[in-house]
Amino acid sequence: MQRISRWLQDCQIHPKCKKEVNHVLPSRVLDIGTSAIPHIRLRITNEDEKGKYAALSYCWGGYTGFMLKQHNMADFQHSIDEISMPQTYKDAILLCRRLGIQYLWIDALCILQDSKPDWELENPRMAEVYGNAYLTISATSARSATQGFLSPRDAIDVTSVLIGKVSHHDETYPVYLSEPLLENIRDVELHIQDEPLTSRAWALQERMLSQRVVHFASKGMLWQCRQYTINEDDMNSRTDVMMVPYMKSFKSPLLEWYRIADRFSRCTMTVPTDCFPAFAGITKAF
Repeated sequence: MQRISRWLQDCQIHPKCKKEVNHVLPSRVLDIGTSAIPHIRLRITNEDEKGKYAALSYCWGGYTGFMLKQHNMADFQHSIDEISMPQTYKDAILLCRRLGIQYLWIDALCILQDSKPDWELENPRMAEVYGNAYLTISATSARSATQGFLSPRDAIDVTSVLIGKVSHHDETYPVYLSEPLLENIRDVELHIQDEPLTSRAWALQERMLSQRVVHFASKGMLWQCRQYTINEDDMNSRTDVMMVPYMKSFKSPLLEWYRIADRFSRCTMTVPTDCFPAFAGITKAF
């Protein structure tokens, strides 16, 4: 959590990143309370009301067990049972509480899942939902809503390469570069390119429209904002960030547009008719 907090603090002074913390809230958000008072409820916001919120980007993975519907909307506004939630939602709530973020947006709990009119109303707002979020939480390694993304990771097998020797007080010591550091020297985005969420069309749009994203991948965390992409060891970074507001400033925006379209065409989606909605936010923002 300390690493994410530091990334957030650093991001506030990046010249390419938005400095404003509070933005217009989505029409519905989860008020997740605090660690001391962990009461969760669905909150209907006022028009143009501002606040700090996080948005969750994740794979549903066929999960349909716990979601907002017309028959439970009134109950959700009073209280939502955290125990009944899938693990990915629980992990996102825990993260937000630790970071001091009161509001969280999760599509399955903030859009009526049995109302086509509500979907048609909320879908065009996706660009604003992710674009205005203080932080996008990306459950990059999770294949479904039930898997979660804060579980302990397996230890990495470490191999080393001898790169030299140093002398100290008449003693000579070998210097090794371990495999994790060798990985960090390579492209940082290799950490997420083969993850389940990265191949999803909706997730591409969510990632590209966000101000800043923290990825929870199999090999560790990855931070993306409009200034750079960097891994959790802070050993390597890239500045050619795949985020729409930043890409529009490139010398050849048309080439970047083709690059985005090509990447989108290689993504997958569960519902084929979602092709246009899943790309509409990028089109509007670009």
